[in-house]
Amino acid sequence: MTTTQIIRNIALTAAIAISASLVAPVQTCAQSAAKTESPRKVMNSEELYEYALKSTCWVCLPKSSGTGWVLDKEKRLIVTNHHVVDGFDEVKVFFPVKKGDNVLTDPNWYVQTVKPIAGRVIDRNKHQDLSIIQLESMPSHIAALPLAANSAKQGQEIMTIGGDTRGSNGLWGWVDGKVRNVVDGMTPTGKLRQVESNVSTNSGNSGGPVINNRGELVAVHFASSLEARNVSYHVDLTELRTFLTVAMPIVGPNDAAGFIARGDRRLTTGRNAAARDDFAAAIKADAKNARAYLGRGMANQNLGDSATAILDLDEAIKLNPEYYMAFYVRGEPYFFKKQFEIAAENYTQAIRINPKSANAYNQRGRSYHEQKKYADAEGDYGRAIELNPTAAYLWQNRGSTREDLGKLDEALEDMQKGIECSPRSAQVYSNLGYMLSRAKRHEDAKQIHYKADELDIKNPIHAENAGRCWQMQDKYEVAIKLFDLAMKRAETYEGNYKPDACFCSRGFCLRRLENYEGSLADHNRSLKINLNRAETYYQRAWTYRWMGQYNLAKEDFDKSVSLDATYASKEAPVVVRTTSSYYSGFRR
Repeated sequence: MTTTQIIRNIALTAAIAISASLVAPVQTCAQSAAKTESPRKVMNSEELYEYALKSTCWVCLPKSSGTGWVLDKEKRLIVTNHHVVDGFDEVKVFFPVKKGDNVLTDPNWYVQTVKPIAGRVIDRNKHQDLSIIQLESMPSHIAALPLAANSAKQGQEIMTIGGDTRGSNGLWGWVDGKVRNVVDGMTPTGKLRQVESNVSTNSGNSGGPVINNRGELVAVHFASSLEARNVSYHVDLTELRTFLTVAMPIVGPNDAAGFIARGDRRLTTGRNAAARDDFAAAIKADAKNARAYLGRGMANQNLGDSATAILDLDEAIKLNPEYYMAFYVRGEPYFFKKQFEIAAENYTQAIRINPKSANAYNQRGRSYHEQKKYADAEGDYGRAIELNPTAAYLWQNRGSTREDLGKLDEALEDMQKGIECSPRSAQVYSNLGYMLSRAKRHEDAKQIHYKADELDIKNPIHAENAGRCWQMQDKYEVAIKLFDLAMKRAETYEGNYKPDACFCSRGFCLRRLENYEGSLADHNRSLKINLNRAETYYQRAWTYRWMGQYNLAKEDFDKSVSLDATYASKEAPVVVRTTSSYYSGFRR
């Protein structure tokens, strides 16, 4: 498990518990200041615009911008979308400026004339698409928006203001309309309670306040449809309240416990540098707090600083010699540094303290596996499965080890058991497909990869895997079509996928079809993505060989061996082609 997964298991519960105890004060505080400023009467459009304008801001980042609104004036808090600030911890904010009775709308004037207010992202939630930001200061004339008592309803009149919106020549554009529906709609991250409306929003409206005709906030805008006419989507008030119960208690920690709670929260959302700062603040407040050193060690490890992570974890263990989590987490940086024996020793200590930890047995099993101590690894995976028999990854880990032990039938049974535990996981199917391919059961492997593709159709890897099965059956035309499909998907895929292996495989197929120019082009594309891919150099060597470029073939073959010594035992590209057939049956 990664440290992010670990922290989800051990720390988020504590953070939520702290949050739950503060729910009522948070909501009261966020609304009480605004209540005195809200007329709570039905206003006309002109009145609503002037009222909402005092609570709206333009949120700017280096290459994009969005809209925000004031949640709490005293604490200098604004809210916007997660996707507006995704990847950034710092923002710049502009509030509306008036000249007489008219609001200035030229964005260039603001950028050139007004000093922006710096803000720091306190918390964010990708699923709810919400972020809370604390500003360094806030203009005196600005007011917080009150939250409505209830969510919006179908037919209700709503309106919003945007910052620099697409299609508009200026800031602070006003649009209104009515609620179409309130539903649990699907987003890329799952179900989200959202308000659907006919408000004509555009890019730049994201994060803006959606208010009713009494000036109360009922939703936060986050998207508009590209496939339907005049349909916009807004995060419902209930989702906002849920977000605030977690976010508000970590706005201003003033002791070690508060900084640890915020650090834990930031670890779960991948904000490791900010989390590290919080744990450092906790250590400054309480230098004997082992939990703070544990958290900073996790953050440092996630940031790729294994050496510093180990120092922090050493200190945590020094302060608490029976600290299970410190030993468990300290195993990861040693594993990362490929010091597998030391990693196993740390997991052994973790098991000594907590012999019912399936995760510790699993991690020690991984350490044994890397040392090629396959029998020991198999035993540890078995113990982990006894403690947690529904975890698919445990069955798959043991299956992989049993394959290395030559127990193929038992290995395949374990992989199948993993699928039974997680029947909707494309990755679990892929792992079984890989094993079937290694067993040369390519027809079975294809069917498994097709199933993975059904479960995760946007991911290019499944088409690539299926194509490789066809390739191993010498069905090159079909394989190429699947590789083409994988590359087409890769153009829009937002996940972690690099097509270097796919280009290499397609280059192999093209060479077998005697399209040497196409083969060479694909191998070159593969190396452009990954300059140290030994297999591609080896395959390009064969392509050069059949093109008669013998010196280049030798250079590539030597390069493949220098990158991976196992290629020295493979057939060198020295077979001479005299006709359309190959001597010696070699067909590289």
